[in-house]
Amino acid sequence: MPAFAAESSNNDTEKFNVNIYSEEYPNAYIEQSFSPAKNILNGSNSSKVLVGTVNATVYVEEKYDTVNGKKICTSSKLLSKSEVNQIGKDKFNDISTNDVIEPSDSDSKGRLHLFFELYRNWDTDYAIEYQPSCTATWTWPDLTTGKNTPAAGDDFLGFVWGGNYDYNLESITAVDDSGNKRDTYSADSQPNKGHVWGFLEGPEYYGDRSYTKSIGAGLTMFKNKLTGGGNTTSFVCKYIHTYQEETGSINISTSGVGFSLSGTSKQWSLITRISSRPY
Repeated sequence: MPAFAAESSNNDTEKFNVNIYSEEYPNAYIEQSFSPAKNILNGSNSSKVLVGTVNATVYVEEKYDTVNGKKICTSSKLLSKSEVNQIGKDKFNDISTNDVIEPSDSDSKGRLHLFFELYRNWDTDYAIEYQPSCTATWTWPDLTTGKNTPAAGDDFLGFVWGGNYDYNLESITAVDDSGNKRDTYSADSQPNKGHVWGFLEGPEYYGDRSYTKSIGAGLTMFKNKLTGGGNTTSFVCKYIHTYQEETGSINISTSGVGFSLSGTSKQWSLITRISSRPY
C-alpha cells in the first residue's frame, strides 16, 4: 500500500498523509500527486480553506469476446508499470483496438483518474466541519466506434470515514461521453460512517454506444464536539469497477473505514485515503 506524508514546518499547517492503492492489484502502476495546502489552521483569511488534493491515475486493459452472439467483457485489469511501458503510454490516450483481430476477440485500453479534494470550513456552528469531494473520470473516447462497449454491470463511487462524523449530502452528478446526465442511485449509507452511489457505466439500452465519462460527488461532514482526545482518523474516496452483472450488494464497514461489493467476483477498486484528520 503506497503511503505518502506531506507536512510543513509551518505551525499553521495540518498534517496531511495520503495512501493511494488498489486492493486487487497491489502492483498496479498509479500515477499520483498530492498537494497539502498551507495555513489552513488559521481561518481568518477565508471561511472555507483547502486542506489538500489527491490525484491518482491507473491504466486499464479490458478484453472482449462474443458469447452466445453477444459481445461481452471477459477480463479487466490494472496494469503494472512494466506492462504500461511495454505497451506504450500513447496507446492509452484512446481506445486501442487491434483491427487484425476478429471482433469476437479484441481488447481495449484506457485510463481511470480519481481527483479527491478536501476543504475545512471555519465559518460553522459545529466544533469541526470538512467538505470532501471526489471525481472519477474515464478515458474511453473511442468506445463509440461500435467495436467494443464498456463492461457490463454498475460501478460505484463512495466516501467512508472514521471519527463518527455526521454528514449531509451536497451533490452527485454523472455524465456520459456526450455530456448528457446519467442516473445514479444510493447503493448504501451508514450514519456517521459513509455513503456510496452506484451507476451504470455502459450503454443504457440496446444499440446505445454511450458510457459514463465522469461522476463526481461531494458532502459536508461535521461534529458538534471533538471526541478523539488528540487522535486522528481517515477520510476515504473509493471507486469500484465491475465487469459482470453484479449479483451482490454494497456494504459499508461498521468496524473500519471502507466499503465492499459482495457477490461479484469480477471487480477491482482504486482507493485514495487522506489520514491524520482530527475528530
